Amino acid sequence: MHFKCPPWRLIRSITGPNWTVRPTFISDVDQFTSGSAWVVEWQYAEVKPLLLSRCDVLLWLDHSRWTVMRRVVHRTLRRRIRREQLWNGNYEPPLRTLITDPEHIIRWSWQTHHQRAREAPGSG
Repeated sequence: MHFKCPPWRLIRSITGPNWTVRPTFISDVDQFTSGSAWVVEWQYAEVKPLLLSRCDVLLWLDHSRWTVMRRVVHRTLRRRIRREQLWNGNYEPPLRTLITDPEHIIRWSWQTHHQRAREAPGSG
């Protein structure tokens, strides 16, 4: 699907150097969504009310846990092995953090998959 409006990844706006939260995150989202047309993912509780108040359409892609996990694991491993620089100078952490960090993206994705679906407006 192709949209004729600018997409914006919230993680690029929220994440500062060393995985810190940027203090301008909410104002950045406010500015971006004040435009007439935009596409953004449904994440980060602190901006969901703003997104919901300004959107015309909310499209929820209800991917199975296995689809999500396959994508997250593949993307995470690729980024780590290739040492791809992400946003604001960040990199995927060492693979051992999958075991040591309860907030590791792979663990987080597994643990919160069903919760994400329940957070969609109109889901129940």
